[in-house]
Amino acid sequence: GITLLDELGERRSLSYALLRLANVRNARGEYREALETASRATEACLATGQAARIWATELAAGRAWRGLGNRDQARAAFEQVAKQYPRSDAAPGAYHSLGLLALQSATTTAEIDDALAQFARVETLYPTSPWVPRSLQASALAHRRAGRYAEAADLNRRVSLEYPASDAAAAAQFEIGQALALQGQPR
Repeated sequence: GITLLDELGERRSLSYALLRLANVRNARGEYREALETASRATEACLATGQAARIWATELAAGRAWRGLGNRDQARAAFEQVAKQYPRSDAAPGAYHSLGLLALQSATTTAEIDDALAQFARVETLYPTSPWVPRSLQASALAHRRAGRYAEAADLNRRVSLEYPASDAAAAAQFEIGQALALQGQPR
């Protein structure tokens, strides 16, 4: 028969599978489904004593809220991860996501600088995180938006030279060309 330990292991596997499914649904643009799945993953974490893993479900929920266009709910989820779980693997992703939210609606230099501060936290607080190259590349986008093309090109060069295997490297290479062209130096 099934023992209590077997059942607990199955529930833990369920919470992990639900979290992965929420992330897949976010990647596919299925945000309502991702939000529902993240909620079910949170319930499964709580039911199996895995409250320490709720940070991952909150990050998935924040991405779903962002995809649904609910900036306030997304910000709240990302801030919760960053503040309540600063040592989790999701904290750098939360700061990166907060920077993206700020950058998406930025219309002033101060708002762009707010986004830059969020991206800088990733490199400063989590220097070995895989989120560092993504945040450096996002910082370059912010500098380009502010008309600081030389800074944008420099940051993108850093990404392509220091993190050539990262998922941000290809975009950084493209952005180097964009920044140079905007500076009047296409080469």
